[in-house]
Amino acid sequence: MLTDGGEIFEMWRKPEVELYTKVYLFNITNAEEYMSGIDSKIKVKEVGPYVYREFLEHKVTKFNDNATLSAIPLHPLTWVEELSEGNQENDTLYLPHIAMLVSF
Repeated sequence: MLTDGGEIFEMWRKPEVELYTKVYLFNITNAEEYMSGIDSKIKVKEVGPYVYREFLEHKVTKFNDNATLSAIPLHPLTWVEELSEGNQENDTLYLPHIAMLVSF
């Protein structure tokens, strides 16, 4: 049973585990040539990882009368430059719109 302020409750509310999200993307390397009709197929190159650390926390909104609680999970992400291959602010990527590609 989770009780406010208890050790198990605090472990659930704000876990001390380090969680990372690694994102890999496919950058279109011939976007201008494809759009102008010079190339008939797009060329892609995998880029990444772009790494973010997730700070999981549960914001308790209410302790209910029936020994349950209501909570909102929070998943804020922070950029981790030293683990990332790309540059979050300076990289310009041309990403394929998958839904548009499969419709042709």
